[in-house]
Amino acid sequence: MIIIRRKVELIGLFICLIIILYLISSRALESSEASLQQSIQEETLLASNQENTVIEEEIIQPIHLAQIVHGQSIDSDPYIQDYLQQHDYFQDLEYKEVIDSTPLTLEAGNAIAEDIEGVALNNEGYALHLVICDEEQQACYFRINGVPTGKFIATTDTSSDGITSFDLDENYRIEINKIIFNDSGDKRFYDVYWDKKNIVELTIVKKVAEVQEVE
Repeated sequence: MIIIRRKVELIGLFICLIIILYLISSRALESSEASLQQSIQEETLLASNQENTVIEEEIIQPIHLAQIVHGQSIDSDPYIQDYLQQHDYFQDLEYKEVIDSTPLTLEAGNAIAEDIEGVALNNEGYALHLVICDEEQQACYFRINGVPTGKFIATTDTSSDGITSFDLDENYRIEINKIIFNDSGDKRFYDVYWDKKNIVELTIVKKVAEVQEVE
């Protein structure tokens, strides 16, 4: 009987030991998972903060729109004012500062809602909106702060009656470098209506002062 009793006691102690080890390992696992979860949350928060910091550095604070474009006041035409109101006066547009020259690429197509680029010249904003391109006319049309530019053509097109440059103010102008019509990229198969787009490559350049010869 004594031997049987001791065996039972040993079995009981062994079972208790197993339960204790199980509880200890479970708590250790829970603690490890909690630490891992906390580390993941801290890393996610840090990455988010870093991303926000980068975004804040890239954002250029909106500036007021230039009131005169190509010699025309944006307040003089009710259609221009309606256009600006529809676009909330481009208050959320980011503006790239132009010192000497800045290249820009704008696109127009059925799958592109609107392509508008902002540039800053002497602390005044210019919103360049590629409105539409016409392959038949080989021309594209812009609005700048709502002011229509007229018919833009590529500099290589000598057969059309359009313009290749457009004065923004007394010191800067737009020069059209290249226009690509109905571009489908590298796609072998594409939707003719949705995938094709028109691409305009232009440059905002600073005018060179003309030196007059003295006789």
